[in-house]
Amino acid sequence: MMIAILYFIALWDYSYDCSINVTYDNNIFNYSQDYIDDFMDQIRPHRFPFETYDDLFTNVAMDILIRNKFLKERTTTLNLGVHLCQYAINEQKDFQRLTVGLRQSFGSWALKGSYRIIPRYLIRYYHDPRSTYMDYIPCNVRYHTLTGKITLPRMASFSPALMYHYSIDDYVEAFDIYDARAHAIGLQATIELSRTLQMDVGYDLKSSFLDTIAATGPLDDEEVPDGAYLQQTFEAGIELHGPIMLPLSIIIGYRYTFRNYRTDDPDDRMHFGRRDHQHGLSLNAELKVRSGIVLSAGFSHGLRNATSEVFPEIKTIKNFNQNRICAGLKFYY
Repeated sequence: MMIAILYFIALWDYSYDCSINVTYDNNIFNYSQDYIDDFMDQIRPHRFPFETYDDLFTNVAMDILIRNKFLKERTTTLNLGVHLCQYAINEQKDFQRLTVGLRQSFGSWALKGSYRIIPRYLIRYYHDPRSTYMDYIPCNVRYHTLTGKITLPRMASFSPALMYHYSIDDYVEAFDIYDARAHAIGLQATIELSRTLQMDVGYDLKSSFLDTIAATGPLDDEEVPDGAYLQQTFEAGIELHGPIMLPLSIIIGYRYTFRNYRTDDPDDRMHFGRRDHQHGLSLNAELKVRSGIVLSAGFSHGLRNATSEVFPEIKTIKNFNQNRICAGLKFYY
């Protein structure tokens, strides 16, 4: 594999991004305030087999773009990406992400396909459904995502694109009845408002369904992860380049996600009639130190509000707030 990459780099045009970011996360498991209070007060501590609910983590990423022209001088681009995330204390949360993609330009429009895998990701700890005791085990999942993207012809200052995603959530054996597949379609667009100001907007509709039949017995408060759902996501961002003639970019982003759970079993109180509202707000700044080197810093705030027709107290379990502060360094060529 490495020999093939070196061969392509030697014969094709290429570019790369390498970055390292350090982030503080005040709620790495997305716990509600009630659960955080229980953790701090050591109430039923068997539910929390970890040292801290907040942590510092480091992201190291490298993306390589390799280009050549085969079809009537139209550019073909191969992209390869590796992303490593390592936590300072909660090492069980460490994960890796691998991406490979191929993009073909056809003049005013382009077609791209990509595949991404996260081999193991820890969501949080849940009660072991195979045990009659109060055993809490890691709920790990493997994520696969196939993506297709059509970049449409530019219209004045408006650059649209259509997206399709097919994803597979493959849980560990203890939770494999919650294995899921999902289809998602979306629209993205970049609008250049001026030479220094642009807006990015997007909409995504996702339908997730389970691979297998759900458990027939009643669910306890935190027995399993989420079930099948229909989800809509709206996002928008403003990017300002060069304020006060500085080599600085400021990016402000907002995302809203509405998730409607589709189970028709009223005994499933964790999902029946449940609706989630998630909001995310981010502020990032990037300073170009010199050609090929960029410093960055950012802050993000996220929250989830959950409502239920049959279980009003779900908010004490599923609502959460999360803040992140990060700083990083990027090299590019």
